[in-house]
Amino acid sequence: LLKRIEKEKDVIRYNDLAIRIVEKALHLIDAGEFDELFPVLKVFLRHALTKSLPEEIRKKARECLFQLLKEDTIRYLVLRIGRQDEPERTTIDHLLVMCEDRSVDIMLDALVDAEDASVRRRLFNVLVYFGDRIREKVEARLNDPRWFAVRQMVALLGALGGEGSLDALERAYMHEDIRVKKEVLKSLARIPSPRSSRLLISTIHDKEADRTLKAQAIISLAILKDKDAVDILGELATKRETFTDNTDLKKEAIKALGIIGDRRALPYLEKLATRRVWFRREANEELKNLAILSLGKIGGTEALDIVKRVCNQSTGQLYATCRRVLEGKQES
Repeated sequence: LLKRIEKEKDVIRYNDLAIRIVEKALHLIDAGEFDELFPVLKVFLRHALTKSLPEEIRKKARECLFQLLKEDTIRYLVLRIGRQDEPERTTIDHLLVMCEDRSVDIMLDALVDAEDASVRRRLFNVLVYFGDRIREKVEARLNDPRWFAVRQMVALLGALGGEGSLDALERAYMHEDIRVKKEVLKSLARIPSPRSSRLLISTIHDKEADRTLKAQAIISLAILKDKDAVDILGELATKRETFTDNTDLKKEAIKALGIIGDRRALPYLEKLATRRVWFRREANEELKNLAILSLGKIGGTEALDIVKRVCNQSTGQLYATCRRVLEGKQES
């Protein structure tokens, strides 16, 4: 029957064959013989997506898929998509998307329960295809008592993007688990918005916030290339602190200034590159090298003049970093 319907162009004969195939395929589902069912799904999917076929045939193929993509079938497809060596992954992706809302809850459950990171990534990518259609279901799961389930939903909201995710992400940032909070800050990096920047900046200013959260907020601001954050990052990078060691945060701030690429960062980077200290000299040298690299990323005559001046007055690793930046700019 499948061989006959593959080449059938007559609408009436196609409908007759489709009815007979679906009848037999439903028996396969009842018997749990999903491997035997899969070729049927492939044929109907191909016909549903082939624009050169008559619309009546494409519509019938979609109807047949709707009949066969029952809950047990969807669970079988979700299980298969988790296989690392699955040769039919593209076909399965299309089938799951065609299931529409019927497959979303099953995939969300599987996403949370999967122990293998590669399986989670494959399910995650399929769910993102649904776009705004799944937003409400994802937001509802932010109340899950399991922190790792909430973290997955936060990551999905970030991948869906758009300001429609921001209300839910702001609520999720109130979660007690730091891993969820960190995922919120990562997700904000995918949603350019003044609201995203405000939450990220407030995290940097929050004296009670964990350092890992502050570091992630800086990284996210860099990804957003938020020029309004330059002064905040510059002040953080250049602040002298006698009794606290914020070297890791300073390093992230310096790298962020280079990534953002705004010329307003030049005075801060120059100050860092030329600073002399009596204490923590090794850490200061590391900050100097990062400042030179960020000046190289920003580029332009003014930035490179600073690098040249530092180069003329430096030795060792700092000199080597300056030379590498200057030679790289000459080559480009």
